Amino acid sequence: MPSTGAITIAGKTYTWTSPRLADLEEFEATIGPITDVEKVNSIKGRCYLAHLCLREKHPDLLPGVIRTWDNAVWGDLWEMITQAIPMFAAGGPQRPPANSVEQTGGGADNHSPIPISSPSSISLDGQPIAPARNG
Repeated sequence: MPSTGAITIAGKTYTWTSPRLADLEEFEATIGPITDVEKVNSIKGRCYLAHLCLREKHPDLLPGVIRTWDNAVWGDLWEMITQAIPMFAAGGPQRPPANSVEQTGGGADNHSPIPISSPSSISLDGQPIAPARNG
C-alpha cells in the first residue's frame, strides 16, 4: 500500500502523502464524519481530502485553491484519494448507507445483509424463522 505518490494536474506534478489519523480527525471536525458518503462525495469534502493528501509537500494547496481547478481533474483527485486513504478504495471496507435498514448477519466471513425484522422472526444465528401456523 503506497503512502506517497504523484499526481499531475494541468501539466504540473504534485507529490501526495497518506494523511495521518490526526488529519482524518481534522476532516471530521471541519467537514463531518469520514464515513458519511455525502460529506466525502461533496465538492467541499473531496477538496479537503485532496488538501490533506497534498499539504505535506505543497502547503500552499489549500482547499480553496484546489476548488479552482478544472472539473476534468475530479476523477484524478478521487484516484489519488483512494490510493492515499485505502478505506475508500474499491473492495475496501464498506459501510451501508445511514438510512439502510439492513445489518450484516452470520459469521465473520458472511457479508450478506439480513433485513431487520421483529425479534421473533430471526434466530440467534441470523437465520429467518418461519412464522408459527395457527390451527
